Amino acid sequence: MRVLARASIVLLAAGLALPAGTGAGAGALLAQPLTMDSDANAAASTALGASLDVERDILLGQQEVYRQAAADRDAASRRLTMLLAEFDAIVQGTGPVSSETTGAKEKEISEAESRRSAAIARCHEVLGRILAAQERVAGLEKKLASLRGGQPRLAKDTVSGSWRVLYLPGNYKGLFALRQSGTILQGVYQLDGGWKGSLQGTFIDGRVYLQRIDSKLGRSSELDGYLSSDGGSIRGTWRNYNLTDGGTSAGSWTASRQQED
Repeated sequence: MRVLARASIVLLAAGLALPAGTGAGAGALLAQPLTMDSDANAAASTALGASLDVERDILLGQQEVYRQAAADRDAASRRLTMLLAEFDAIVQGTGPVSSETTGAKEKEISEAESRRSAAIARCHEVLGRILAAQERVAGLEKKLASLRGGQPRLAKDTVSGSWRVLYLPGNYKGLFALRQSGTILQGVYQLDGGWKGSLQGTFIDGRVYLQRIDSKLGRSSELDGYLSSDGGSIRGTWRNYNLTDGGTSAGSWTASRQQED
């Protein structure tokens, strides 16, 4: 639903910004000349920003699909290694070796190899989608930067402030307080379970990168995400460095800007 809503915004804004007969897709937007008045410039920027949000959502979704495919590949690899070790033990053991026993084990090995091959093929397929999505995102970012060139940065282009954060999986909630100075981000956080500490990172062309330094664990994880075109939310992925807290190694996260009093 969110992607459809954003797509509607793209079509509406593009209709205002583009000449009659011009396509409203991302390719047509990228092809538009920069010679336009301020109203047309703002409309085109809005359309591009909405398109960029959609493409970033697609990219994050494909990265999540890849993560699952990679997990399936690794699980199949571990299973295959275990089965091969068992087969070797049967053959090299001191007891009698029967064709029935080795045949059953070989069947299990063949199934594990098939699952691993399928997972590897899936990873390769999704990788192609990720590369294509990254190219589209880079093209839209470049065009948007050109449209905004020479214009003062708007308040919505900063991530300074308080953010309500949700980690998935697990639905862990918390609060980030960030302060931006140029492209440098610093801040503090507190999460469910008593986890707290400091944040440091960068904000460049809409991309948020943070390192989480826990008060107990030290540098514990990194977060990557993108600020929405309206400046009100961040969506991205996270990955743990330190798993001593028993948590998941990776997942997604969202943040909603809190209104200042």
